[in-house]
Amino acid sequence: MDRQGARRRLRPAGPSTAAALLLALVMALPARAETVERASALLDAGEIVAAVRILEPLAKDGDASAEYLLGKTHLDGIGLPQDFTAAARWIEKAAEKDDARAQNLLGRLYAQGLGVERDAGAAMRWMRRAAEKGDPVHQYDLGILLDDAGMGAQDRQEAARWFEAAAAQGHAAAKTSLGLAYQQGAGVSKDLARAARLFGEATDAGDARAQNNLGLMLARGEGMPQDYERAVELFRKAATQGQSQAMYNLGVMYENGFGIDRDEAKARELYAQAGRTGGDSATDAVSDSGLLYDPRLQPLDMTKARSEDFAAAAGNGDPLAMFLLGYVEASDETRPGGASRAAAWFEKAAGLGLPAAMANLGLLHIRGRGVPQDYVVGYMWLNLAAAAGLSEAATLRDRVGAAMTPTQLAEAHHLVESRWQAIRK
Repeated sequence: MDRQGARRRLRPAGPSTAAALLLALVMALPARAETVERASALLDAGEIVAAVRILEPLAKDGDASAEYLLGKTHLDGIGLPQDFTAAARWIEKAAEKDDARAQNLLGRLYAQGLGVERDAGAAMRWMRRAAEKGDPVHQYDLGILLDDAGMGAQDRQEAARWFEAAAAQGHAAAKTSLGLAYQQGAGVSKDLARAARLFGEATDAGDARAQNNLGLMLARGEGMPQDYERAVELFRKAATQGQSQAMYNLGVMYENGFGIDRDEAKARELYAQAGRTGGDSATDAVSDSGLLYDPRLQPLDMTKARSEDFAAAAGNGDPLAMFLLGYVEASDETRPGGASRAAAWFEKAAGLGLPAAMANLGLLHIRGRGVPQDYVVGYMWLNLAAAAGLSEAATLRDRVGAAMTPTQLAEAHHLVESRWQAIRK
């Protein structure tokens, strides 16, 4: 809750006093702007705690930029625990002051039910207010919301209009979505030539969805001459960016020998890769991620590393040795009980504040290796690792969180609060 200082009654001032007050106000404004800019620079440099120390008093004084940045910091959850409720509270304060960034982000929080009750109407209202100010990112985000039947307020004609507004400003993803609308005749008259043009422009800008979609049109000869070789080239570019549909489509080309030498083994590999990348469970979200290694340590030669090398120091309470022992045990899947022992050592090191141990313990819980499978506990440990400054853990946490329910996320955040205080002591 915002705090207010004791109020003092203003006294009538003569002309000279009023001028002095005005001068003091004018002189104070640049200082505040510089302070918010300083906090923003600290955030960019990864100095989260120092930035929050600057932002909190400014946000409590009602500075919209500080409120937005503080809310975004709570939402990102790197350098401090992710807290959707605090994020939504600060972002809403900035949104009410007509900050377009905050309005757009608040709408997205309402759309996902993060920190607030899920409310499609509120999401639409806030995101429309932001989009009307002209930022192509906000226009694109509103288009995506309007295009989503799952939100219960689908309006594909209006979605196409917002995609067009963003595309006109060069937004590549909006060009792809507008191209898809023209390809399908969704909200606009079907126009394959225009769809191909838009996909081509977005492809030139490196958009993976556009590369995949244009590749499909070329493979099918849809609205243009069939060109398997060019389709393969585009599928490969999109697959390199992690686009799961492109991985699958490239597999089809290899399996059938369309535009490339037939290779069924390569096709099977791509199908498997597409399945891992395109899965929608929390386990799928981390299926392609190995254990995280502490960046402060020299790389281990896993052909020579043995558990015995670290057992004595780990037993004497050395957190780095605990981490290394857990890492070796978890990496050798041929040893019975290795994952269970690894989890125990990672938990000891995590309790002593080692971020990489927290992250790996989270991964083991999500996969159910050596510990019971538990997405809530796994997410909690990834969140704690991110709060301790490990950015790779934040990426994994957000991928896992996208596959969890709001109830699971709320439970995980509740667990984080008590654990974080214990770790910091």
